[in-house]
Amino acid sequence: MSQVKLIITRLAQSDLTRIYNFLTDVGATKQANAVMQLLKNSFVASQDRPNNGKAYDLSVDGKTLKNVREVFVSYRKSGYSYLFWHDEPNNQILILTVKHFRENAYRLDWLTFTE
Repeated sequence: MSQVKLIITRLAQSDLTRIYNFLTDVGATKQANAVMQLLKNSFVASQDRPNNGKAYDLSVDGKTLKNVREVFVSYRKSGYSYLFWHDEPNNQILILTVKHFRENAYRLDWLTFTE
């Protein structure tokens, strides 16, 4: 079987930029770089192990997505979590959204799929 393709959605890219900018704005550039590397490593691990994390129920545009997983990534006393979807027919992993543990919810209202 060929390697699963890794795709970071625009929403997830926006989340990563938001997290990075927040950390650098408070003078934590070293931590911002460490967090980005930690998340990147976790994304690659999910690419290699599509059953990584725990199952997550997600509906987008009225459709329930199967094979959505939530992964927790610890960093110091806190951490981050993200959702990914294993699109088996197309042999790809899509990183959907990322958030800090202290954020109440994922920004799923920004998540849409077009056919």
